[in-house]
Parts: sequence; structure tokens; C-alpha cells
Amino acid sequence: MGDDVLKTKKTELFPCIIIITAFLFLLSQTWLKWGDLIIDTGSQLWLPNELLKGKILYKDIVSLYGFLPAYLIAAFYKVFGANINTLVCTGIAVTLIVSFTIYRIARLFLNQLLSTVLVINFLFVFAFGHYDSVGIFNFILPYTAAATFFMMFTALSLYFFLKFIFTENEKNLPAWALLLTAAFLCRPESALAVWPAFILGGFVLAAKQRKANRLKITAYTISPLLLAILCYGLFFSATHTFYNFKETVLGGIRLISATPLSKRWSGLDNIPLSLLKISASFLFNIIIFFGLALACRIANQFSNNKNNPAPAIIPFLTAFVFFIVSKQSSVYRIQYYCLTLIPLCGTIAYSLCAFNHTASKRSMGLLVLSAASSLIMLRIFLAASPYLLGFSLLTLPLVCYYIFFGDLLKTALENHFKIDYRTLPFAIAVFLVLMIIPFWERSSNNYKHQNKLITTSKGSLYCYNTAQTDIFWKSVDYLKQYTPKNSTVVVFPEGSGINFFAERDSPLKYPNFVPVLIELFGEEKILSNIKSTNIDYILIISRSTGEMGLASFGVDYAKKIQKWINDNYVPVKQFGAKPYASDTFGILILKRK
Repeated sequence: MGDDVLKTKKTELFPCIIIITAFLFLLSQTWLKWGDLIIDTGSQLWLPNELLKGKILYKDIVSLYGFLPAYLIAAFYKVFGANINTLVCTGIAVTLIVSFTIYRIARLFLNQLLSTVLVINFLFVFAFGHYDSVGIFNFILPYTAAATFFMMFTALSLYFFLKFIFTENEKNLPAWALLLTAAFLCRPESALAVWPAFILGGFVLAAKQRKANRLKITAYTISPLLLAILCYGLFFSATHTFYNFKETVLGGIRLISATPLSKRWSGLDNIPLSLLKISASFLFNIIIFFGLALACRIANQFSNNKNNPAPAIIPFLTAFVFFIVSKQSSVYRIQYYCLTLIPLCGTIAYSLCAFNHTASKRSMGLLVLSAASSLIMLRIFLAASPYLLGFSLLTLPLVCYYIFFGDLLKTALENHFKIDYRTLPFAIAVFLVLMIIPFWERSSNNYKHQNKLITTSKGSLYCYNTAQTDIFWKSVDYLKQYTPKNSTVVVFPEGSGINFFAERDSPLKYPNFVPVLIELFGEEKILSNIKSTNIDYILIISRSTGEMGLASFGVDYAKKIQKWINDNYVPVKQFGAKPYASDTFGILILKRK
């Protein structure tokens, strides 16, 4: 099918209209309701603005990611202004690029219908998902732009590599190499995890070529890593930040992977339960598929009569019944856990036949896609869910999911039973569209509760109409009205969005002081940085970090920092409850003695 898709010139206008319409609908329903005032979003707004002021990443500001996203957004700030709208427009562009890229990847293996449904599924469940009170796991205002930028560049690079496999046109290889290099510059550890998928594909392709072509393909295969090393080397040479990069990015990878939060997100906190969910998810999807196939087979019995609506009605009703049962029983929650097995099985199966000289281009393409999908989701391998990190990491595995249930199993059925299941893709598409509903209902409900419009000099956004929101903005207004504009402000343990909206600088290199970062750098080192700078005002904010194992700043961790603050600062204003004295939210503003 892949060769046919590339050769034909069928119009893709109608799918594009559907995708754009769905995207605009989601944009209108969620407009300015993304992100979180305290967690992550503030630092995403703040950090590029600090780079504009002349600070250097890794040296003057700590970052756990590659340098490309931060400097790219800083460039956008320079052109369009340092405000919320610039970041939102960047997220919109990234979301559209990823959407149409996965559509083009899917079209190499699937028909228009399932490829379009795939993108609709991605948009509603993943790109615009909002499954808890913290709306940072979406493509518009994500917890870090590095995650979505990495996914965009990786998906684009995969598309050009697949085009090379199908067309054998070497003009696709430079684009692939440059885009994968960009992925390395966003998240080096994630790109390094995915790169072996292309090495595997390139090695198999090279083995079947003449010597000259073999050397060329091999050179292109290793070039992204070499180019990335060159780019990082030039950056380190110009900024003298190699040691800082090694300490933050490489050290952070090692440390974060061992935290309770990371183990929970990856499903390693309860492996038996994770394996049970994966098995149940796969069984659930298989039952649905064969149930729909049986309905299509029954419907085929009526296909000789052109006036009989049964061939269309029976599969549709079956899909609807399966959806109702799935929703009422909440089985839909584990729908995507099988994304762990599908790419893994695809990688193994297509690896076995890869060195066969009769292996098709389609098989080679599926090998690279499956391998890349398996590797890209290593961080959530036993917990493949659209919640949390899955909103971006499951983008490519979702393509594998559609190919497996929308094409491979259908082909196997037709070849085995010699029956034309023409209505099966339609039935599958109907069921998958219906399964979007419960996920979107949950997201939509959370978006609806963000109904308080806040207008600032940095742009507008909708927040939850809660005491926490009022206290946050009262603190921002207090700093703007009652502190000198050149005064310095530091927020503990997290909340650099206050610096961004209040337009007050932080002299420290650390964007936040959550347990993971304090363990990474050491409390003594952070305290030394605090003592060596002139901090005019300190804000203590009720930000519970229990998901990282230690909940309360100054009580469960960072006790030395809290003692130094108590010895050198006096309270001048308090909004809400005293931080960490109760479960009630509050912010305490202190001034240097």
C-alpha cells in the first residue's frame, strides 16, 4: 500500500478540512485555558525572557534540556514580544506540524479514513488532553517546550526516513539527518534512545546496497549524532558551559529516573499491576476487533442486495454497543496500555524478516516505525496512557496502534478466511471515534472550570476561580505596586511565573527548588548561591511536592535554606494561610533585614 500511496495523486483536501476543523474546535473550546500558574508553565514563560536579557543557559540559568527550544522561543520573544501569546502561537504551530506529519506517516500504511481518525484521536485525547487540575500535559502550553519540540522534530525525521525507504530517493536523507539533529538539541537523552531505530533501519538497507551506496547510507545514519556533538561543542566553546551541562542535563537524567515520581510514571512502582493492565488492554482491543470483524462477516451476507442497509448498520451498531460497554465499565481507561506490546512485537517480527532479500519496503518501514515507537516510550513503557508524559511520548506508538488494528489484523483475516472485510475499517473507525468521547468529556470538564479571565501586561489567560488563583495574582500585584522595579525576587520552592508576571528579576541560577533539583545540585551549593547574591524579596508558596517523595519545603527538605531565610528575612505580607502550616494555600512575602 505504501508504494501505491506515494505514486497516486489523490486529493487530500477533505481529510485536511476535517483535521483543521477539529483543531479549530479544540482551540476554541480550550482557548487560553492551558498550563498552570505555579507548576512548570511559569518557568516556560520566564526562562526564554531571561535569555533575552543576556543570561546564558546552563551557566546563568539551570536547564535539564537541550538548548534549542529555549533559544528558539527567546528568538520568537525578540520578534513577537515576551508574552503568553507568543508561547501559545508556538504551541499551535508545533501541534499542527505534528498532526499533519503523523497523517503523512499513516498514509504510507493506511487509507484516508483511518489516517484521518488517527489525527482526530491524537488531537482530542493527547494534544489537548487535560485530565487533572494541572493542565501542563498538552501541546499548546506543555510542562516543557523541549518535549513537544522533540516530538515534532522526531516525527518529521521519521517521515523523511520512511520516504527514503519507499522511494529510495537519497534527497530525503539530509532532511532526516538535520531534523534528527534538531531532536538531539531538544532532548539529547530521548533522541539517543530513538536513534538506534534508524541505525537498525539504515544497517539493513545498507546491507542490501552496493558498496558505494552502503557507505553513503552508513555515513548518513551516524551523521545526526556527529552533527549534534558538533553543535553542542560549538555552544560549549562559545559559552564555556560544558561542565554545567554535564551536571544538569546528564546528571538530571540519572537522578530523575530514580525518583518515586519517575517510577510511578513508568509503571515501575507496581510492576504486576502494570503488566495486568497491559494484558487486559491488549485483550480488550483484540476482543473489540474480532467482535467488529464478526459483525462485518455477518453483514457481508446481506451485501448482494443493494437496497439492504444491513452491511452498514450492523457494524455501526456493534461498534456503538462495544463503546457503551467500554464507557460504562470504565474499561476505556486502559485502552492505550497495549501500546507497550504492539510496537515491541512489531520490532521483533519485522527484524526477523528484515534481512530477507524479498522483504518489502513496507516491512522495512514498519520495522523502523515500530522500533522508534518502542524506544521513544521507554520512560512510560509499563504505563502507556495519555495522562502525564504519554500526551507526547505516545504520538508515534499511536500510529502503530492504528496500523495494527486498522490494517495488519484485517489483512490477516482476509488472507486466512478468504472473506472481503470491506466494512471493517469503517467499523473500526466508528469505534475509535466513539472512544474519544469519554477522554474528551473528562478534559472538557476540567477546561470548563477554568473560567476566570485574568488580563495582564504579558497577555491574558483563564484560571480556576479559586482562592489559590486570587492569592497568586494578589502576590503579583503586591510586588508590582509595593516593590521597586529593580528589586530582585526569588520564589520558593517553585513559581518563577511570579517573576515573569511581576516583572521582577531573580538573581539565582535555579528556576525552582523542588526536591529533585536540591538533590541534584546539593543543598549546600544552592545555599551558597543564595548567600552570594542580593535577594531583596523572598516568597514562600504552598506548593506541595509530595509526588517527589517530600511534600513541604523547609519542613521535609531544604531545612538549611529555610533556616537561612528565617535568620535574614522578615515577613512583610501574607496572602492566605501561612505556607505549610496547614493544607490551605498561601503565599508569604519576606523582605531582607
